[in-house]
Amino acid sequence: MNAMIYIRGNRADYDTWRDAYGARGWGYDDVLPAFIRSEGNTRLAGRFHGQDGPLHVEDRRYTHPLTTAWVESAVAAGFKPTDDFNGAEQEGAGLYQVTCRKGRRWPTARPLSSRRMRPNLTIRTGALVEKVAIEDGRAVGVTYQHGRGSHTTYVDAEVPCPAGVGVWLAESLREVVPDHDLFQVVIGSAETGAALCRADIDKLAFTGSTATATASSGSTSTTRSTTGSSRS
Repeated sequence: MNAMIYIRGNRADYDTWRDAYGARGWGYDDVLPAFIRSEGNTRLAGRFHGQDGPLHVEDRRYTHPLTTAWVESAVAAGFKPTDDFNGAEQEGAGLYQVTCRKGRRWPTARPLSSRRMRPNLTIRTGALVEKVAIEDGRAVGVTYQHGRGSHTTYVDAEVPCPAGVGVWLAESLREVVPDHDLFQVVIGSAETGAALCRADIDKLAFTGSTATATASSGSTSTTRSTTGSSRS
């Protein structure tokens, strides 16, 4: 439940992608300038924040009294108070900022749509990605359905997979990292919740209406979707 929370992720995750998986250019210090350029924060500035970017970020206009009491109780229990979860460190208890402008939701699609006339940007709507094109163990493009045909587009640099990938894409990406269980899939169904309650889980991440679980043994459970939809 992101509730428009503005959260970039943890430094250790970005550095792990770079150092352990060879994702050059994706370490925290590498991507931080892009975050700063994109951010239009109404309160925070300095080393970790921007105030002139197209993605509006502000403090919430309303905070429920129970939320305030919860944060105060966490601080009383020993957690550090913080008013910035995208600064030097994330640890602490406090109130998140949100991607809003004057109290109204400000989705990332808005700044993107204002740049859609750029000559180096093509936006293809109504397209379903079928697989990632792999050559010599490297992702070089994507094959997708659009209209009545199937098309393959190749890239010069990288193939980012934001917002999760389908199970069929995860299988093709295993060619890139065959020895690491990078794409662990739990497909949402009526049985998923019960399975997660029984599992010994170290990490649980949600994408949309589905979940990805990492158990302490390194194994995962997979259930079949009752709706036919899937994400990883």
